[in-house]
Amino acid sequence: MKVEMMTSPQEISHEIWFEETTQVVIVNLDRVSVVFTLDEFFDVIDRFDIARDSLISDFNVVVGTYEVEGVEKSSAVIVSEDEEYH
Repeated sequence: MKVEMMTSPQEISHEIWFEETTQVVIVNLDRVSVVFTLDEFFDVIDRFDIARDSLISDFNVVVGTYEVEGVEKSSAVIVSEDEEYH
């Protein structure tokens, strides 16, 4: 059995790293880190994309953006069918 040593992971986005030697993606969520193989990572991303699309289309969720100190952020809210938003 071949054992590969991990090198220093490279940060690819906020709280997400890629370790090239072992080909794993490390995701930090608060105080928990989850390690995915590349296939697992892309599968999870696909599942999140499907869930996001479903929330937007089936549950009246609207995602808006705003800026804080030059950094664009987003926020999701549920809107009532009775209310008008501009």
